[in-house]
Amino acid sequence: MNSGPADYAQLAWDEAGTAVAVLKGTKKKGFLRKENILIAVRDAATPGPKTVIYDPAADTSFPAGLVLSELGSLRWTKDATRVFLGIKENEAEPEKPKDKEKAQPPAANVDVWHYADEQIQSVQMQRAAQERNRTWMSVVHLDPLKFVRLADESMRQVLPNEDGRIVAGSDPKPYLSDLNWGGAPADYYLVDTATGRRTPFEKKIARSMGMSPDGGWFLYLKDKHVWSVRLATGKKTNLTAGSAVSFIDVEDDHPYEIPTYGVAGWAKDGSAVILNHQFDLYSLPLAGGKPVNITVGIGTKEQVRFRYLPTDPEERFIDMSKPILLTAFDDRGKGSGFARLEPGGKPARLLFGDQAYDRPAKAKSADRFLFSAGTFVEFPDYYVSDGSFDPPKKVTDANPQQAEFAWGSRTFIEFKNRKGQKLQGILTLPAGYEKGKRYPMIVYFYERLSDTFHQYSMPTYDDRPHFSFYASNGYLVLQPDIVYEIGKPGTSALDCVTSATRAAIDLGYADPKRIGIQGHSWGGYETSFIATQTDMFACVVTGAPPTNLISFYNELYKSTGTNQSGITERGQVRMGVSPWDNFKLYEDQSAVYSAPKIKAPILILHGTADGAVDWHQGLELYNAGRRLGKKIILLSYPDEQHHLTKKENQVDFQVRMREFFDHYLKGAPAADWIVKGVPFLKKKS
Repeated sequence: MNSGPADYAQLAWDEAGTAVAVLKGTKKKGFLRKENILIAVRDAATPGPKTVIYDPAADTSFPAGLVLSELGSLRWTKDATRVFLGIKENEAEPEKPKDKEKAQPPAANVDVWHYADEQIQSVQMQRAAQERNRTWMSVVHLDPLKFVRLADESMRQVLPNEDGRIVAGSDPKPYLSDLNWGGAPADYYLVDTATGRRTPFEKKIARSMGMSPDGGWFLYLKDKHVWSVRLATGKKTNLTAGSAVSFIDVEDDHPYEIPTYGVAGWAKDGSAVILNHQFDLYSLPLAGGKPVNITVGIGTKEQVRFRYLPTDPEERFIDMSKPILLTAFDDRGKGSGFARLEPGGKPARLLFGDQAYDRPAKAKSADRFLFSAGTFVEFPDYYVSDGSFDPPKKVTDANPQQAEFAWGSRTFIEFKNRKGQKLQGILTLPAGYEKGKRYPMIVYFYERLSDTFHQYSMPTYDDRPHFSFYASNGYLVLQPDIVYEIGKPGTSALDCVTSATRAAIDLGYADPKRIGIQGHSWGGYETSFIATQTDMFACVVTGAPPTNLISFYNELYKSTGTNQSGITERGQVRMGVSPWDNFKLYEDQSAVYSAPKIKAPILILHGTADGAVDWHQGLELYNAGRRLGKKIILLSYPDEQHHLTKKENQVDFQVRMREFFDHYLKGAPAADWIVKGVPFLKKKS
């Protein structure tokens, strides 16, 4: 038993539940942090448990000015011989002036934005609390008692593991850049926890893929190949060299190092890692060898995406000697369901259909599963079944009131863009749809949305159109997939959206004179650009839109503090170059510079406190359109973020968007605000 006038923190048990560790400490007068000791008790369930106490004050090798910190968690190794913990600087408390007359004048409030800062000041501000609470990973060995510091300023991240003898550490300093996007480049090291010695094993890994649960292997992507590192020896192996199979995401069209489809899990016998392919699952021997397609190519053959489905939340490995469950998703038809894979067999479908299924939850001690299933038309109620999923039993009827409403339905359209690429689009049909009759249509888009074909659309308040609501009111809603060419994001969206729209017209669905478009954020960029390039659309609604890529490039993503250069060059905007490399390209892909070509009325939504896309981006397009005599309206919501958060504002925008579309696409009388605006002194608030 250990007690006394002190605080206890970070109580941690080992995996077996036989060892426990805790920090015990008190705060020394004049300092900010507690001076803790580590108490580690092993064989806690037996008489006379073994207790080890590590007191930094009694260790001359412990770093001066630092303490064991309760801000860092404790973690045991599997053999209960080591405890990982965090250390931190113990700063003196600021002195309080004793005599007010002698107090120093207040210091100037200034932030120095320096060109040599590792991170831009705005990022430092956003991460200030995180940095104040940062601790440095260290380890205490219990047999014999020894402290070893592992992390410091030159290696801020160290990844502990259950083996605890060799761990991985990373140093991102050589590659810190405002342009980092789609990965965090760093040099990686093996760190010996007995000595703290660091041995480099790879430079500039942008995409690490994690560590095996037992701490024996580290996985990463380099030059489009997947590599393993055996931590005990430092041996590196290219797991995909010489293989015709690629695990790189073929649909990712960003100008950065393209990621893989991810790790499905690790084989229980420790010999292999299971990787996701576009459709199949492969077992890759960690020491090297030929990848084995464990779904035997059925996914690729049928264009069905198989993914491993864990049923135990505490599971750490995949036992390939036993049957495993898989999710299955039809890439073309969008049907989905579950399959079972027997060792050495083929995936056998258990439940599959034209529905969207969520991830099932399994009972801990029974062969029972709970999951929801639904479609655009059918509310996602809950079902229960056994492990065969046949037949599932419906156990809820959560939305009976839907029967009181006219409800739409969905179909697919397929189209080609100007490059001949085959793409898909979701077309929501209005309630009571009559074949051959042409309807007004709203086109809503972002990037690729066709996988959401069976997703239920619950009418709600926010800042985008809701497909079921508009379908219930006589509209078609088209959601086309968009693919991008580096450097031409606006042109790419224009091509795909207009191609899909023409297909909807040619197939006899849409009235070509009554089509509007809407998009928010990235979709707002796309809608704004498209509005300056074509007269196909009768009206445009755009929300939180980047409209001038040149000014946007040097603005801040205020929610994170990062500047927008990274997302513009390498992230979602996909420009691939800076404005100084190709100024004309930035002009060509910005709505503002083509504002004279606007033909349709435009409604802009933007919150003044938007932390993702600065409010001035919406203002720029409004000012340009106003100066040029265009029909353009800016709905500016004071103190609102990137997405509207206040219900009254969400309702207001939904009403105004409906009125805007109804007027320009259905010929309804224009609301006064559309014709006359709302003078500030008449504002109701």
